[in-house]
Amino acid sequence: MMVLIDDGSMHNFIDQTLVSKLGLPVTQDWKLQVMIANREKLECAGRCRSLTLTIQGHTVMVDYFVLPVAGRQVVLGVQWLEKLGPIEIDFRQLTMTFKEGGKSHTFKGLRHARREVLPDNEFLSLQGTCYFFQIVQSTLAMDLGTYPTKIADLLNQFQHVFGTPSSLLPR
Repeated sequence: MMVLIDDGSMHNFIDQTLVSKLGLPVTQDWKLQVMIANREKLECAGRCRSLTLTIQGHTVMVDYFVLPVAGRQVVLGVQWLEKLGPIEIDFRQLTMTFKEGGKSHTFKGLRHARREVLPDNEFLSLQGTCYFFQIVQSTLAMDLGTYPTKIADLLNQFQHVFGTPSSLLPR
């Protein structure tokens, strides 16, 4: 199971598909609308109350809102994190250490998350937003012969302004 610990998420979430697959009880006692990263608003399908998960040998018992969580099965947000008190995070070692019940616990993150190629229909069903960017070097050469004479003279006179930059701007 893939768990995301996200201090940018106020609540804890569990994926709707996982809830169905495991036959977990869902209560409809709380309405929650969530704005996801692409600014789309999703309505939670209920709440799994006091659900117990064991993560790397540590037991976590919290409430989870049921939502289609693309790419992760469980998200632990501030709702859980704030109960922990001081947390030590080592980004080099990808560890998170906290104390609970007088004992120290350490979670170890994944250095390289498992990657897999999804068929088109599965990829589209994730309902996420994906942007692809490619940086291409421009080879635009300024042919002054295509401009009226007065404009070409002006461009020549102020080439330091209109020309291709050769260095970073001064501070």
